[in-house]
Amino acid sequence: MGVKEVFEEFAEKYVEALNEIHSEELDKRLEMLEEEIREKLRPLEVEFFVDTASYEYFSAPPYHHYLCMDIHRVIDKGNGRQYFVYVAYHHKQKPGHSEYTLESIEVEEESLIDDERTPFTKRLIEEIPWSLIRDIWLPSIKRLIFELAEAESEGKLEEKLEEVVEKVRSSLWVYDYQHFFSALKRTAGFLGLPLPED
Repeated sequence: MGVKEVFEEFAEKYVEALNEIHSEELDKRLEMLEEEIREKLRPLEVEFFVDTASYEYFSAPPYHHYLCMDIHRVIDKGNGRQYFVYVAYHHKQKPGHSEYTLESIEVEEESLIDDERTPFTKRLIEEIPWSLIRDIWLPSIKRLIFELAEAESEGKLEEKLEEVVEKVRSSLWVYDYQHFFSALKRTAGFLGLPLPED
């Protein structure tokens, strides 16, 4: 199942829960639904409700109609991709109860790393001598790269760089990390970023 199909299932169950469950039980049902989605999409990482918004398009008290939007994010670090899932639904408030109906689900896919948002990480990838990195160390090095990309896209690169440098320095006995560290130094030098001191 792809990201959209999995979230279609999630959205249908979520809207159903909104219609059927009292507020005190809703959080518990939502936790179960989120865990179910995480299991289906594993090893991808899922961030639920990274943003929410609602717009009141009709109001004649005590009747109110809203169009609501929830945004979820799915991260595929292995392939350097991320997906933003937009779930839209109507919320109609009537005296004594609310009614929810699913409107649409859209998925946007984009690269985690690009020239505009993550120039440091993009350059770092170009500097790494990939043919010299052994398969056994590849996943952990990729994980560090995507941690840097995420921090860079959030404006927290220098803080994360300090953390990554510390991790890599403690592993310099492995020559794969030596190559990675050299690439980090070249990239930082090229972009004029100071690396934390020993």
